[in-house]
Amino acid sequence: MSATPWLSIIMSFPDGYESRRRAIQALEQQTIRAQIELVMVTPAQIQFHPDPSQVSVFGSHQVIELEEFLFPGRAFASGISAARAPIVAYVEEHSFPEPTWAEVLVRAHAGPFAAVGCAMGNANPNTLCSWINMFEEFGPIVAPAASHVTTYLGGHHTTYKREILFEFGNQLENLLENETALHIALRARGHQLFLAGDAVSSHVNISQVLAYLRQDFTGQRSFAATRARVGNWSAAKRALYILAAPLIPFVRLRRVLQEMQRAKRASQLLPHGLPLLWIALVCGTAGEVVGYLVGDSDTNIQRKSEAEFHRARFLAAEEKNA
Repeated sequence: MSATPWLSIIMSFPDGYESRRRAIQALEQQTIRAQIELVMVTPAQIQFHPDPSQVSVFGSHQVIELEEFLFPGRAFASGISAARAPIVAYVEEHSFPEPTWAEVLVRAHAGPFAAVGCAMGNANPNTLCSWINMFEEFGPIVAPAASHVTTYLGGHHTTYKREILFEFGNQLENLLENETALHIALRARGHQLFLAGDAVSSHVNISQVLAYLRQDFTGQRSFAATRARVGNWSAAKRALYILAAPLIPFVRLRRVLQEMQRAKRASQLLPHGLPLLWIALVCGTAGEVVGYLVGDSDTNIQRKSEAEFHRARFLAAEEKNA
């Protein structure tokens, strides 16, 4: 073990090392890799063999074994508990940070921010569905994006001051499964969020149309259920949001179109992408209504987690065969 690292990067390995190799290759190029701790979370039931030539380039690394390994939130929470650095991040197997990503994020944490997020590029830009998925889910942080105090950061694309996360106790695992709800909870406690626009990670987005629509439903259901539960919403407040649901697609559509214009992508994506975007927004709204009505379920979270753990299964045929 080296001196205390500046940043602990947590990665999940549900099916061994190889599927995460490309993402680790991007982390190998980080300008502050000697100050990074790589925390690898893996099921206890599998034979896990990290590549020494890769993991040895970091200042330190460790392996955490879990008996139950179903959801990214559980993997992230376990990694946070074991992490040695004051700043923690979760890196997906389908996200590839640029070399200065970690350095910029750590530097930004010198400010009074509980969470610092990065901007996102598109790692599979050749399909319309990929772009629509990206703007609908991550619009305000799609690169290029200016650095600023914000109300929105991307789930799984945010670094946190570790000690602040411990304020949430046994709620943390569920909030890490739905980081938009975590960011709302942080702001409710008076904490600030910051977007570091100079930190960029290229993200692989879902490009199978039906998979994208299913994921929008499951993701929004999980978000709504978590938001209501952590906020201790009354039945009356849940009912109010359900009654207002017909307005949600229109509100979100306006925001997505604004972000496309900001990023100078509107002429490329519209009007051909507008029908798909609208259907996705309706599917997401239906998921929110279900989440407020009946909450979440392990089955729903597992379906959502599949796309996080195994993104290649949710790509268009031409991308799979590329």
